[in-house]
Amino acid sequence: MRGKLLLFLLGMQLGFSQAINVDLTTYTVPQLVSQVLFSGGSGGAACVGTITNVTWSTGTNFGSNTAGQPDNGIGYFTNVNTTFPLANGVILSTGRATAAAGPNANTQSNGAFTWPGDTELFDYITALGIDPQLNSYNNATILEFDFVPFANNMSFDFLFASEEYGTFQCDYSDAFAFFLQNTTQGTPVTNLALVPNTTDPISVTTIRSDAYNTTCGSVNQNFFGVYNVVGPAITATNFNGHTIRMTASSAVVPNETYHIKLVIADRNDQSFDSAVFLAGGSFDIGELSIASDASTGGLPGFTVIEGTALCGGASQDIVVGTLIPGATYNWFINGTTLVQSGPSNVLSVTQAGTYSVEVIAPGGCQIPVSNSFLVEAFPLPPIGTPLNLLNTGLNNIFNLSSNTPIILNGLPNPGDYTVTYYTNLTDLQNQQNEITNTNAYPALFNGQTIYALIVDQLGGYPCPTSRTFTLNYATVCETITNPSSNEVLCESTDPAVFSVTTDATAANSIKFVYFNAPQTGDAMYSGGTVLGTVTPAAGVATYDAGVLGTTGSLPNTPGTYYVYAVLNPTPSDATCRPNQLIQVVVNDGPNAGTDGSVTICETNTATINLNTLISGQDPGGSWVRTTGTGGVFNAAAGSFTPTAGSTSSTFTYTVNGIPPCPNDSSVASVIINSQPDAGLDGQIQICETSMTTINLFSLITGEETGGTWVRTTGTGGVFNAAAGTFTPGAGVTTSTFTYTIVGTAPCFDDSSVATVNVVAQPNAGTNGSVSICSNDPSTINLNTVISGQQAGGVWTRTTGTGGVFNAAAGTFTLTVGATSSSFTYTIPGILPCGPSSSVASVNIVPQSNAGVDGATTVCETSTAAIDLFSLITGEQTGGTWTRTSGSGGVFNAAAGTFTPAIGATSSVFTYTLTGTTPCANDSSEVVVTVQPQPQAGIDGGLTICNTSTSVIDLFTLITGEQTGGTWTRTSGSGGTFNAALGTFTPSLTSTSSTFTYTVSGVAPCIADSSIATLTVNVQPSAGNDGSIAVCETSTTAVNLASLITGEQTGGIWTRTTGTGGTFDALAGTYTPAVGATTSTFTYTVNGVAPCGPDSSIATVSISVAPNAGNDGSLTVCQSTTPINLADIITGEQLGGSWIRTGGTGGTFNAAAGTFIPGFNATPSTFTYTVSGVAPCVSDSSIATVNPITAPTANTPTPYEVCDDNNDGVACTFVLGTKTPEITTNPNVQVSYHLTPTDAQTGFNPIAPNQPFCNN
Repeated sequence: MRGKLLLFLLGMQLGFSQAINVDLTTYTVPQLVSQVLFSGGSGGAACVGTITNVTWSTGTNFGSNTAGQPDNGIGYFTNVNTTFPLANGVILSTGRATAAAGPNANTQSNGAFTWPGDTELFDYITALGIDPQLNSYNNATILEFDFVPFANNMSFDFLFASEEYGTFQCDYSDAFAFFLQNTTQGTPVTNLALVPNTTDPISVTTIRSDAYNTTCGSVNQNFFGVYNVVGPAITATNFNGHTIRMTASSAVVPNETYHIKLVIADRNDQSFDSAVFLAGGSFDIGELSIASDASTGGLPGFTVIEGTALCGGASQDIVVGTLIPGATYNWFINGTTLVQSGPSNVLSVTQAGTYSVEVIAPGGCQIPVSNSFLVEAFPLPPIGTPLNLLNTGLNNIFNLSSNTPIILNGLPNPGDYTVTYYTNLTDLQNQQNEITNTNAYPALFNGQTIYALIVDQLGGYPCPTSRTFTLNYATVCETITNPSSNEVLCESTDPAVFSVTTDATAANSIKFVYFNAPQTGDAMYSGGTVLGTVTPAAGVATYDAGVLGTTGSLPNTPGTYYVYAVLNPTPSDATCRPNQLIQVVVNDGPNAGTDGSVTICETNTATINLNTLISGQDPGGSWVRTTGTGGVFNAAAGSFTPTAGSTSSTFTYTVNGIPPCPNDSSVASVIINSQPDAGLDGQIQICETSMTTINLFSLITGEETGGTWVRTTGTGGVFNAAAGTFTPGAGVTTSTFTYTIVGTAPCFDDSSVATVNVVAQPNAGTNGSVSICSNDPSTINLNTVISGQQAGGVWTRTTGTGGVFNAAAGTFTLTVGATSSSFTYTIPGILPCGPSSSVASVNIVPQSNAGVDGATTVCETSTAAIDLFSLITGEQTGGTWTRTSGSGGVFNAAAGTFTPAIGATSSVFTYTLTGTTPCANDSSEVVVTVQPQPQAGIDGGLTICNTSTSVIDLFTLITGEQTGGTWTRTSGSGGTFNAALGTFTPSLTSTSSTFTYTVSGVAPCIADSSIATLTVNVQPSAGNDGSIAVCETSTTAVNLASLITGEQTGGIWTRTTGTGGTFDALAGTYTPAVGATTSTFTYTVNGVAPCGPDSSIATVSISVAPNAGNDGSLTVCQSTTPINLADIITGEQLGGSWIRTGGTGGTFNAAAGTFIPGFNATPSTFTYTVSGVAPCVSDSSIATVNPITAPTANTPTPYEVCDDNNDGVACTFVLGTKTPEITTNPNVQVSYHLTPTDAQTGFNPIAPNQPFCNN
């Protein structure tokens, strides 16, 4: 046993520690669907209906790689770890599927930004409104396919795993969905991946346990499976957690096509992957079963015991599922014998046996069928065979009942059966129109069949049984002889009258009927086509059929027809059915077809097949030419090849007829039209300035008259199409004019082209001019002065001197002394056009002079006006002054003066002379530098306390000062003065002081000073803290001033902590009281600002007086039950000690505070003492125990009752019935309890006189 247990534990360890295996190569994605989802990885191609359109998408479709490995999110997994509830299946991951294998050693965050999400999933989650922070889905893995279910429900198992379990399960979840749609009906798409019994999509936020993240509560915790702790090697997967195994299902319509899309994606990023695991073999879309059809209630079999077995040769239908279009149904009986194969899911059974079916889907795989169908047949009674009846007299009367005893012969109880007779099988099957005159029945015809129905009225043989016999009698037959002659006819002719000799005399007693083949026996009495019926006259029956193809005649189609004269109606006696044959042969009349024609152009030399011009002709005819000349006519081939000079011609086609049919002819006409000639193309060249009218006919040669002119290219000028002329004009372009003579079909139109080439007149552009200032050294591009010119011309200087003229470049550069000049631009013309010229003029304008700049420096306090003209030199008069920078002072632009003032800043004044365009204005500047008057700021002061040691920045005491000044101490002592920094640090000995700040002036300005005053006040003292300890029971007033030391008088007392007692703030006293707590009292002496108040604290520590509680006593029965002495006294504090102060006997435990009276103890006292904390004294209380003798009680006999159902529980115990056994003392009260503790304390008594259950 030890060895077996060891093996079992080892197996458990291996099973728990094994990781799943993920495989990417064993199956293709379509095989994952057909061989894993539907077959559980068995390797077989399971037939699951028509699985089509398998498509997929994952990271490898988008080139996603992580750490050099492709991110394929689709794979096949196997598993033996019992903590993971799926044995095998398909994994769809938002990362790399192979990274899903355990242990949970790292965080899976595989997938690149190039791997997109899924729009349908995003739109679905967004529409639900459950994730307002959702921005996108990424790294979507998708598997989708079409399938056809066989049942009305489909389902499959799965679980969801994610790295987001734990840390992110409260508010961040990847998403997945199983989108299903009936594509046959086009129904809306639904999502099957929902939390059971809800409409919530499954995610880490909708299925989670707060055991792994206490930030948020559990949601649907019963569906959470396993949380994988990071690190241990026993986890099946590398995901933080996964759900339990769940089932996705939906109602479906059998044999309709559905599309399912399985999709999972990362939310908002590519991190913390998730996956859905699909259980192998769990995709269930139903299977087929055989049952009877709806008319018999869908039975599982036709059996004798159920009363549904077959009767005789009767048939009943069985079906398998709903018809699958394109499927093959192979029906078998007794396992191996094929009885029907084809597209029908219905089998009509007439034979007993076990039926099964093999259903082959359109794709070739076999669809499972869950059952076979048993068919049984009821036994038939042992009835006799009736005799065929023969009447040898010359009548047709028969006694059918004579066969009844023969049919019932051999039955044990023939009286239990009825025999009825019918004239046909249908009436027998429906048990209608029964023959009633069975003893004298007139036969309808010789050889009539009678149908007998035998029924067991007592039901011993449930199936009615039938037999047949015939009625035969002697007859005299009518005759038909001497048929008219056979005939040979041509199509559409009238046959001769048909006739026979007969002894039939009744109206319409002879019928003429024809067949396409000869008939034997009496076959001509059935079928065929009836021409008509006639009444014989004088022993002859005649029939005039009329023209072939008309009503009542033979078809107007070549062939041999067999016309029979027969009796009408057909005699019932098959031996009395005479006939005569008249054979009619219809020959095919010749058909030379319908006349036809073709029209060709005289240039056409293609051979014409004359047979294609006529239509409907018979082959084998002959051709002759009847009109026309020229060309090559081939009578044998029936063809005609036109040549130059050929004329329109007719050709006759003749087919000879077979007698008596005449010959037939048709005519093929070839009509030849002449080809027009528009002449040869021509052209002319003109200058665009020409206005001479051109006769277009003079440009082309050899043309026929009667054509029309159109302009085909070019614009401008005046075109006269009717006259065939063109007059050029301004802006005219090269143009083509087409002369066209319309041909008679099928001859083409003919055209020639007259081209008028227009040579452009050169354009040297429009004259232009430019003005330039005399000091402008820029080079002038003369080509920009004129406008609209063409390139390629030459420049010449026609007026002016000086400057640099570059004729090749077309430029002119100004130099000192140059004069205004003109330059001519010339372009030579191409014949017949002449040259063109334009002129560029350059005008030189002299530049104005505003003089040389000047400057001066003044103090802002100066009030003397400055003459700005005196500061610049060499200026021309007539200019204007403007202030271009600075502010303050008084500027007089008209006079050209500036007067400084306090606050004025350095300023620039510009003197400007306006230039003549294009010369620019000229300016000179005067800079007036204004030195500011130094500002040492406004005097200020500060009051401090002598206890302050903070460094004082003297600059903060004065206001508005400039930087760069110097500090000096002008009064006061003590403290530390730092002149360089402008600071002062007080000390306890510091006195009020003044400090002067001086800023030097820049010439011509003078220095300025300000004063900072520091006032020092003395800090008050409230003394040193003190304390005292008192007991809460003390009533002596405490003088608080005696507790502190060194204080100034004049302060005030306040209580800052503690409660209870009496506090007198004016007197500075505190009197304790019981319940008072330790308190602090603050003594405060106010200072003169900025010196703050000073405080000291007097602490009165109050010790709580001990409380040993109130005395108590207890009277008890003598027993061994311990007494807790603390339960006798009341209100005591814990932590005290017990001593026995009176009495003897019993057992006293001072440490536990208990006393066991026993049976010898005397009344005793026990003192409980709680020690006090100084200055409080100890306190005591007394517990008194008075033992008394216990009443006598007997042990009752066991209480037994009957257990009526062997469950170990009975509810018939009435405990009060045991009281007389326990005591007979009327002064003793007995109570019943479930536990000794309850009995000793009297708690939870059981009602003694009511039934009690022992459970």
